[in-house]
Amino acid sequence: MCAHAGGEGLHPRCGRRDHRAAGAAGVGTARSARGSRRGQRGRGLSGFCTDPDWPALCITLGTLAVSLLGARLRAALPFPLLAVAAATVVATAAHLPLARIGHLPTGLPDPSPGFLAAGEILALLPTAATLTVLIALESLMTAAAADALSGGERHDGQRVLFGQGLANLAVPFFGGVAATGTVCRTAINVRSGAVSRLAALTNAAVVALVVLVAAPLVAAVPLAALAGVLIATATRMIDVAALRALGRVGRGQAAIAALTGALTLAVDLVTAVLTGTALAVVLALRTVTATARVEEVWVPVQGDPATGTGPSPAASPEARIVVHRFAGPLLFTTADRVLRPVFPSPGRAVILDLERVTGLDTTAILALAEVIDRHLRRGAVVHLSGVSDPHRAHLDALGVLAALPPGALFTTAAEAVAHARARLLPVTSTPREAPSAPPQT
Repeated sequence: MCAHAGGEGLHPRCGRRDHRAAGAAGVGTARSARGSRRGQRGRGLSGFCTDPDWPALCITLGTLAVSLLGARLRAALPFPLLAVAAATVVATAAHLPLARIGHLPTGLPDPSPGFLAAGEILALLPTAATLTVLIALESLMTAAAADALSGGERHDGQRVLFGQGLANLAVPFFGGVAATGTVCRTAINVRSGAVSRLAALTNAAVVALVVLVAAPLVAAVPLAALAGVLIATATRMIDVAALRALGRVGRGQAAIAALTGALTLAVDLVTAVLTGTALAVVLALRTVTATARVEEVWVPVQGDPATGTGPSPAASPEARIVVHRFAGPLLFTTADRVLRPVFPSPGRAVILDLERVTGLDTTAILALAEVIDRHLRRGAVVHLSGVSDPHRAHLDALGVLAALPPGALFTTAAEAVAHARARLLPVTSTPREAPSAPPQT
């Protein structure tokens, strides 16, 4: 697959987009003083509503229209590039008050470690951790988008993050800031026919050529024109069929997608991605925990161990064996709901079958220990069955296995039922003594 085309800078302190970052090389660029105040004030939909910038809107819409219509008419021609060039000519000729790319350096600065300040390392650690998460999420999201667009070789997440880390370690020595791959510029690369990492190297070579040769021309390009190209690219990336399928799968996922898009427009991409990721984690946790359940099977002391007699057998509770079969994850979110019906179980023998349990956390293990202790104190026979090796280690570490009587751990529920029946049969099947006959007169 092709590597990321271009990069996007993150300010090392606040985590917001820094327009000094130009491409994946991390070379710093500056906005022109003419449009800096307006560009920063107009960030986001809310900023535009309070202080609309009509020339910038017209340039953006014009570039957007040319890019979209040109892609339909002649996809082979670089209409976005032509639209940006035309917008630059119009903005320069009409002297429009637009934010421009601004001055570009004519070469790479000499490497210098002068930015290193040992006294600020501890203060920057929290911000560095936040940036690490954001850069990893955006880079992996970009790589996944490239996979979906190209339909070719799947990306290697570890290689993506390793390469991104090496780049971000090197660029500060040349005056750059932390950079990530971007979905829009990667999509432009793929749509242009990129099929290998050679496309990324070509892109980097062209960026270097522009910096060294055509910097004065590029400096006059309006940022509004670039925004139109990015919006056009994002529009072409929208998969309407996938959105419809997402709505049919569940309202929760569709709502998260809509909220993420709205936050991207109203606030910024970082806030949108973090919010969407957090909500997706909550939704996934809710979906997973909904699968946790417990099945109660009553087994008579005498009879086939594999045959249950239903929740209301004819035998008395003291002559029954109850098997609680747990399934799904037993976590802090499900422990109370799943284990609540197990506490009042009246069976003479209680078997806790964990064979289908997919996960155990500390909260669930402690709650399970309370269940075992409750039934042992009332004199019931308690067995555990189906405990996997990882779960066994956790149960042993928290002292649950030590609280069980010797020989109370079994591989299957059937073995536990047979052992419980063997212990209860001498008690339940002992014949009662016949009453003595009345004395004869």
